[in-house]
Amino acid sequence: MPPKLLPLAPNIHWADNVYECLSQVMVAFSGHMEYLESEKQKLKAQVRRLCQENSWLRDELASTQQRLQQSEQKCASLEEEKTHLEFMSQMRKYDSASCQVRFTDPHTLFEYLFNLYFSLYFCSYYRLG
Repeated sequence: MPPKLLPLAPNIHWADNVYECLSQVMVAFSGHMEYLESEKQKLKAQVRRLCQENSWLRDELASTQQRLQQSEQKCASLEEEKTHLEFMSQMRKYDSASCQVRFTDPHTLFEYLFNLYFSLYFCSYYRLG
């Protein structure tokens, strides 16, 4: 805080009084300038810290976005693999069923082919969609 002005002595000659007042003003001005300079230095240090923090936060954001993108790609890959495995499971189910079924009746053959066709159609539809 800048220093306060001292009261003037009433008995001093007016020129001495002016010089004393001027010296008090100069001392007060000097103190105020020192105070302003210290505040300026504090603010510069704060700006440097904020710039460093901003840079660090940008790096963290970029790293987090990269990990998110990698996770999304892995998730999409796993979903595709799951769909493929479900499709292969359906194929094995019908392959094993076709080995065991003897089609003596044309109605049974038609029903089997009908179910196989729609099963494959829906599997491919949901896999692409």
